[in-house]
Amino acid sequence: FPGIHVSQDIPQAIAAEKVKYSDIEFVITKQLGPDSRLIAVIATRLREALVKRFEREEPDGWNNLSPADIEAKSFEVINRSLPDLGDGSHESKVKKRVVHAAGDLAIASEIRFARGAIERAVKALKAGMTIVTDVNMVRTGISCAYLKHNNSIVCLIDDKEVAASAESVAKTRAATAIRVAAIADPRAIFVIGNAPSSLLELCNMIEDGAIDPALIIGFPVGFINAAESKDRLMRLDVPWMALSGTRGGSAMAAAAFNAISKLAS
Repeated sequence: FPGIHVSQDIPQAIAAEKVKYSDIEFVITKQLGPDSRLIAVIATRLREALVKRFEREEPDGWNNLSPADIEAKSFEVINRSLPDLGDGSHESKVKKRVVHAAGDLAIASEIRFARGAIERAVKALKAGMTIVTDVNMVRTGISCAYLKHNNSIVCLIDDKEVAASAESVAKTRAATAIRVAAIADPRAIFVIGNAPSSLLELCNMIEDGAIDPALIIGFPVGFINAAESKDRLMRLDVPWMALSGTRGGSAMAAAAFNAISKLAS
């Protein structure tokens, strides 16, 4: 915090060092302050402690639990550790599913929604809207059990014409595939769980007025353009859901969509 150490002591100490080492450049950064990432670290440690306490209170025999029991116990952990998600809202239900898929309580605070995005997506699914994914892993993770309105799932990443087109224009196959699918169905629901280039391509098309998606789930993962693509998505005036930062992945993207489709079933 910006107290005496930051405002006086450290600058005075650095000034003395500059005299001694004139050939070295010294840079004083801004103090850490109440950064949300520091708060997230502290919250994660507290939640881990709550989980361990919960485990100690449970009887033996965890190895004999059925898959349904494991899921139920997992959601007990989530509910105890994240009581703020107990309001019954669509957003909270979706967040819980993503947290469960990730096995990471800390990401709950990083999941963002555009206002009314879930409600619009539910309405679109009930109307039979098409779902477009960036990669086959997301498509595989989508549960058809909740798709009861003749919704089709499209993924063109392995399409030969898409591959040839991507090579000819020097774009990634993921970006080209999502563009082709978006042109064919500009009001679809797009689920991005892997490729930042796909999400950037959708952002370009939205800014150009070429598409008006019912929902974009932005969960690309990685250190190159993943965080940037999601930041750009969250500035757009369309229905979106995103996990800020570099984290993401197909499993979480599919879990987010499955939670939404369950609401529409």
